[in-house]
Amino acid sequence: MESSTAVAPLHGITVLDVGRVVAGPVTAFYLAALGADVIRVDGPGGDVSWRVPPFIGPDASRSQERRSDDVSVGHLRRARGKRSVVLDVTTDEGRDAFLTLADSADVVIENLRPGALAKHGCGVDDVRNRNPRLVWCSISGYGQTGPYAHRAAIDICVQAESGLLYRTGWPDTPPVRAGATVADHFGAYNAVIAVLSALRQRDLTGVGSHLDVSMLDAVSMMLWDEALDIDPIGYSERQGNGDRRGTPHGVYPTSDGSVAIVVTSDESWSELTHIMNAPHLLRDFPHMRNRISARDTIDDQLGKWTSRHTSEQVADKLGALGIPVGVVRTGYDTLNHPQLRHRDFFEPLSAPISGIESGLFGTRLPFLIDGQSLSAGPAEPLGWSTEELT
Repeated sequence: MESSTAVAPLHGITVLDVGRVVAGPVTAFYLAALGADVIRVDGPGGDVSWRVPPFIGPDASRSQERRSDDVSVGHLRRARGKRSVVLDVTTDEGRDAFLTLADSADVVIENLRPGALAKHGCGVDDVRNRNPRLVWCSISGYGQTGPYAHRAAIDICVQAESGLLYRTGWPDTPPVRAGATVADHFGAYNAVIAVLSALRQRDLTGVGSHLDVSMLDAVSMMLWDEALDIDPIGYSERQGNGDRRGTPHGVYPTSDGSVAIVVTSDESWSELTHIMNAPHLLRDFPHMRNRISARDTIDDQLGKWTSRHTSEQVADKLGALGIPVGVVRTGYDTLNHPQLRHRDFFEPLSAPISGIESGLFGTRLPFLIDGQSLSAGPAEPLGWSTEELT
């Protein structure tokens, strides 16, 4: 049987990426990796992501100061598989070029403030009046309408408004933001779902649509998986690495680092106390309801046991029992993670223009199709395809 990856899922789909920094460009990267022809449209000089160090040059040299042919590492990752065009839509020539590109596009991705393109005659209505089959995806912090629609949106601020920031950290310390740009990325992931759904809908109706993706909605949906309307205080309070619904649940020290451990059943608790040689813990706290009220005692005893072993030893012992366990690793450590390497999750990045391997890596999409990972190809330098496409 021929593999489904012989034809890319989005082959024949053209996307204009008018995104900025993270949410829009990540959405467009997904579409590029799925086989779409993605044209990134920048204004003169590019957006702020072009100016954020570190930078990489055509010879794969790295620098904290940008040189003429350098590309920021962030852009090198998020612009993979895209052609780069520079247009100044504040001019008649730039506006006309943008509209011409949009006439033959299937999708436009943008995460500008609502109305930013419309004031230059390049907004959703301007474009869809000319190309009714177009799917226009607007990603913003708070949505296209409503009292917060025109607020500037930075990831930590959206985390704050969603309730996530309040919940992250320890009970006796100030809130702590999640360690990655989760609002931007959850917004991007929902935008990808929306675009794919709209393309399928267009197959059925012949008409495109305007998608309104809110990062606040995306993060709030994740948070509202909890019973906030049943227990508005308990489920909102910060709990550190613990969970009010069960114990053990947390991060415990080892002789060379730390591990995350969660025990979800009384059977697993029995097995854990056996390998800990701690029958008194099983006797005193046989059921989850007993353990929840003895969280500090159990965490202390478990931490003393884990600290006598390496992280990998603990992971091997508990993993063999089917107890959820994870070694706490740095992001850099994951480059050599045996499971990620097995799944071919990382791919080497090439320097723009020269194609020389940079020694840096980017991630592929977090799923396989018929066992195959999907790659978007290298990023282009700023404006590389402007003359060809306009």
